[in-house]
Amino acid sequence: MAGLGSPPNPLRSYAFKLYISDFSDEALAHFTDCSSLGIQVAAIKYTEGGNSPITYKLPGSVTYGDITLKYGLTTNVEMYNWFLAGVHGRIDYRHVSVAMNDTQGQEQFRWDLINAWPSAWTGAPLSASAQTIAVESVTIVYSYMKRPDLEA
Repeated sequence: MAGLGSPPNPLRSYAFKLYISDFSDEALAHFTDCSSLGIQVAAIKYTEGGNSPITYKLPGSVTYGDITLKYGLTTNVEMYNWFLAGVHGRIDYRHVSVAMNDTQGQEQFRWDLINAWPSAWTGAPLSASAQTIAVESVTIVYSYMKRPDLEA
């Protein structure tokens, strides 16, 4: 009978790593947030001719949400230089992977973002009276997303 046993523990939102091709095989920087990861299928409304009061919804184009990454400002300039390539008209496409880990740090699965490039950068807010780390953000756009553990 399916469903017997205890349910698996949910993964924690803080247990993720980010990998960007061509930077290194190690996780790049210490990202504090990765938001807006998602997929949306547009609904196309279709009404049959005649007196039918029913409007059907058919699947349309697929779009992938831009992700925003936040990270502590360091002297490492790789992320900023990647963004500047696009500013100068030289889009540098890379593959980005967001890996989800369990509480022991073991990777459970990942999302691969294909043909990714940074489309926006926001510098860290600066305040002489603050006692927090300086956090900047970058928005990454990509062509499509895969989850290798679910796809053949």
